[in-house]
Amino acid sequence: MGYALRTRYDETIRSLEAAFAADQLHFQFYETLFSAETIRDITDFLGLRFIEPDTETRVNASPQFGNATESLQREIAEFYGPDYEFCAARFGANLISRIWPSYRFVAPVRIARAG
Repeated sequence: MGYALRTRYDETIRSLEAAFAADQLHFQFYETLFSAETIRDITDFLGLRFIEPDTETRVNASPQFGNATESLQREIAEFYGPDYEFCAARFGANLISRIWPSYRFVAPVRIARAG
């Protein structure tokens, strides 16, 4: 399960925070990366001039293979439950439930209260 080591947000973030000062870190999620707002956040953080991005054109996009079954989504969410909870606590349950819809399988009560 080598992939599991590369997908542990909680461990990765803690390692980065141990190595860098808070003002040297800026976190974004892939799921929100392709928007002008996120690009502006990144360029502001880096002190770069913002250029309006072309967020419609996809280059080297991976093929889509359809949706996973609900039971598989639940199994994956339960496996990554600690990561979902860590990210929800750190970045907000509303954001995590929006970008990772399967979060609903591990924290449905929190989402209902947060909404």
